[in-house]
Amino acid sequence: MSLFDPISQFRSDPDLSVSVALATFNGAKFLAEQLESLRTQTLMPLELVIGDDRSDDETADIIANFAKTVPFPVRFTVNDERLHFGGNFLATASRCRGRYIAFCDQDDIWLPDKLRQSVDAMRAADAIICGHDAWLIDGERTRVGRLAHMRKGGVFTPLTLAPWGVFFGFSTTIRRELLEILADSKRGPDNIDPRRLLSHDRWVYFLGTTFGRTVYLKEPLVLYRQHGGNTFGAGKGGDSLSKLKRLLLADPQDLAFHLQMCQSRQELLAATARATGAWTARAEDGARYWERLTQIYERRLTLAQARSLSKRAAILIGLVIRGAYAAPVHGGLTLRAFAKDALATLGSTRSSSAIKTEPGSS
Repeated sequence: MSLFDPISQFRSDPDLSVSVALATFNGAKFLAEQLESLRTQTLMPLELVIGDDRSDDETADIIANFAKTVPFPVRFTVNDERLHFGGNFLATASRCRGRYIAFCDQDDIWLPDKLRQSVDAMRAADAIICGHDAWLIDGERTRVGRLAHMRKGGVFTPLTLAPWGVFFGFSTTIRRELLEILADSKRGPDNIDPRRLLSHDRWVYFLGTTFGRTVYLKEPLVLYRQHGGNTFGAGKGGDSLSKLKRLLLADPQDLAFHLQMCQSRQELLAATARATGAWTARAEDGARYWERLTQIYERRLTLAQARSLSKRAAILIGLVIRGAYAAPVHGGLTLRAFAKDALATLGSTRSSSAIKTEPGSS
């Protein structure tokens, strides 16, 4: 029997209890390394909760062997049907019991202080969500770069971060009550892959940056593995020309899709605000925030579709006056959106084919 008992530790200090939510699917190649990095955490998890999306490789055997050797419980569930990665993560997180939940990919490696630093930062800031930097590694564990979701770290109040931002799931820790505010079935289509529901990390980013404080750490706490099997990765996104188009062109179909997302979020938060509960005031603030973004995107879409240069210029000037391109802390979309709309003003960028945008670039 291990001298370390995480259950006893967290009974004496429940504010430290953190569950790890791991989603697996045919992850045998790299899974053992990820599991071993959980064993070496300086803050031991309360539990490891695993949702398997019907793997047909050795994933289950690797997990069973690992579970025999660690001092914390490992709870393994095979989904009745394929949920895909976002649904699998959210279903797995719903079974977690800790005050905090850390999302865990199957093919990365956590540095030993990952959980400790994330939880300590959240406690100090009274934050509801935490993200951090990561080192990029290849399939052979060679460091190839650094991933930074934000330029600077710190504590951020609600509704002051980029509306379409995201902390990749492996870097995200949340307070469990965040998942209890709104049913994840209401999250709507994903703005990167509309064929799927919104990914788990984009969903909790939306909830976290709306309903509480966010803390971001510039310390790289995970080795984020880049290999041919990544669902998403730091290098994903097509060739250089496609990336340049996403950065510079305001595509009407993409603007229309994001407009629908703004409207949906405004309506969702307004309905939440009408319900009695602890989150009413935050929901009201969020509804007003997304109502304003709805109006901005309506004007941006009109600009992108207008045939008259004078009309496009008038709309652009109005958006500038309205503060549409201010920093996110002031409710704006930043100068990148201005650059897109300015190019659309000077020459129409109407297109019959949708251009998928990178996070926060629409």
